Amino acid sequence: MRLLLPLLLLLAAALLDPAPVAWAQAAPFCQAGQAPAFLHGFGTLKARLGAAMGEPIECEHANAVNGDTLQQTTTGLAFYRESTNTPTFTDGHRHWALTAADLVYWEGLAIDPPITASPVRVAGPPGPPGVEVLGFVRGVVPEINAFWRDIFAGAGVSYVSAGVSWVEFGQTARTACGRGLLSGPLYCRIDRTIYLDSRFFQELWAFKEDAAVVVVIAHEWGHHIQDLLGIDGRRRPGLTIELQADCMAGMFFRHAASQGRLQEGDLDEAAAVSLRSGDPTWRSPTDRRAHGSGEQRVSAFRQGYNGESCFS
Repeated sequence: MRLLLPLLLLLAAALLDPAPVAWAQAAPFCQAGQAPAFLHGFGTLKARLGAAMGEPIECEHANAVNGDTLQQTTTGLAFYRESTNTPTFTDGHRHWALTAADLVYWEGLAIDPPITASPVRVAGPPGPPGVEVLGFVRGVVPEINAFWRDIFAGAGVSYVSAGVSWVEFGQTARTACGRGLLSGPLYCRIDRTIYLDSRFFQELWAFKEDAAVVVVIAHEWGHHIQDLLGIDGRRRPGLTIELQADCMAGMFFRHAASQGRLQEGDLDEAAAVSLRSGDPTWRSPTDRRAHGSGEQRVSAFRQGYNGESCFS
């Protein structure tokens, strides 16, 4: 593409390679170095149910019969209904499902929520002490925006900032791409806005993963850059688009390092969140939801951080 060459010429001089990533032993259905965790819709469902859902004892994996996503927990089974796009949890008799309308509850043998299922009201968790994650996000967003604005300006290319919307826990996200409960961050190319799920970032913040907060936002901003450059995700494999956004997140971290903004351990933390956010081993690279394995995502991030091209 005509616009890409001048952008690539503006990359800063190479920095030292980031520290190596530590690998943990794999649990059932997990990749090497990946620990069981509730991700995406299961993470949102866990935030609503709390202790009732228990803790994951394996990574997500596919039901070969119907394509559902399964994950066993200490108290039951979480499953994602492919046919209805519904994260659900059951302890064998009681069932909870996070539908587009609300969290619902029912009992009995039916695995799908009946029409008479009752809405469940669960209070959200308190935020972590100290500096609120929203305040941190408000400081990070202008830095990422300025980084890309300067690259575009140096290349003589028009730049438009992404919108950013903070969606509070349990609220419906009203985007130009649709409405519903978020199960993680989302970039909508129609309104060019990044929607940030407060619960998702509160979980990172609770474990003092500030660099992870940055890498996730920088990844979503990468989708905005793709949109500005005319890189259409609808016409390219989803895996390619997602790994390119990981690479662009690495570009921003390279810039942050050159400005002395990174602290000890930040690169390991960024690599760790990329690693554990990798796709389960059963997911095909051609799946529309594919983001890449943990190893692929770390490699893409390092590619951008090391000054290699994200656009080849």
